[in-house]
Amino acid sequence: MTKAIVQVTNGEKNIPEKLTIKERVLAISVLKSRGVFEIKNAIQVAADFFNISKPTVYRYIKNAL
Repeated sequence: MTKAIVQVTNGEKNIPEKLTIKERVLAISVLKSRGVFEIKNAIQVAADFFNISKPTVYRYIKNAL
């Protein structure tokens, strides 16, 4: 799961906390399209990775539609 996030965000080049909101929403949109959020605890893993809350991840998913 974390590996998928790193691939989508170029995690080795970008520090997740420094991504703009637009970049985070785009990354979460790509993850959603790949079905990542069907995996148990994926929302929490994404929240931890991006250093945001779970409700924020859900809001980004909603805005990505």
